[in-house]
Amino acid sequence: MDESVIAPFRAFAADPAGSELDGALLLNALLDQRIDAGRIRGTLCDLARQCDQPEAPWEFLAREGFSGNRSDYGSLDNSRLDRVLERRRGIPITLGIVLIEVARAMGARASGIGFPGHFLVSVRDNLIDPFEMRPTAAEHWQKLAGIPDTGRAAAFAPASPVAVLQRMLNNVRQHHARVSRWDLALDLLDCQRAVSPDDVALALERSELWLRLGAVQMAKSSLTEAIDLAGRVQPELTTVLQRRLAALGKASESMH
Repeated sequence: MDESVIAPFRAFAADPAGSELDGALLLNALLDQRIDAGRIRGTLCDLARQCDQPEAPWEFLAREGFSGNRSDYGSLDNSRLDRVLERRRGIPITLGIVLIEVARAMGARASGIGFPGHFLVSVRDNLIDPFEMRPTAAEHWQKLAGIPDTGRAAAFAPASPVAVLQRMLNNVRQHHARVSRWDLALDLLDCQRAVSPDDVALALERSELWLRLGAVQMAKSSLTEAIDLAGRVQPELTTVLQRRLAALGKASESMH
């Protein structure tokens, strides 16, 4: 992907003042360059001004029609904040960002919760399911995901803006992968790596995507990069990755 597209993601990751909304707008622009970020911010400000329930902004948003898009959950529009604001339908993470912004404008402490498989939001210590726009019980989600008590703290910890953006990027990348658009999935992965350059799993995934495209040499190059990176941040993985590279080399030889 062109550096001019990737650079804003790298800058976002380096900016301690970056918000969940800033990250969502970056993704929105990636999906549609005609995005009007000012209009999206203005719409969110209008919602906050109209909110008559500062103690429970999720109730206001539910009354305004914001809820999960059950009929077309896999649509890319659900990852676009502009479409979510227009249609008032989305997936947990985009609806969650709407709730976070409105709650913070009300002076409430709000953060995303990167629970496995379902994004949640904490508002004034209330755990909210943004897909339903109503309070929910941590115990329900803990049991649903089979998370033991020892893992509860991590499962319900606040998600950083970078983590929220990575989750949104991953959603879109998985969408492209489901329809075998490996080239577009690679573009999303390049943005993810700009945000988290030391993530070995992302470097490894890049190798796998090149293989999907039949570019064995590029796959080997990416895997070599993953091995170098693992040597710096996760040395226990290097032996496994070196074996994979050796196997890939043999596969490459058999293809000639």
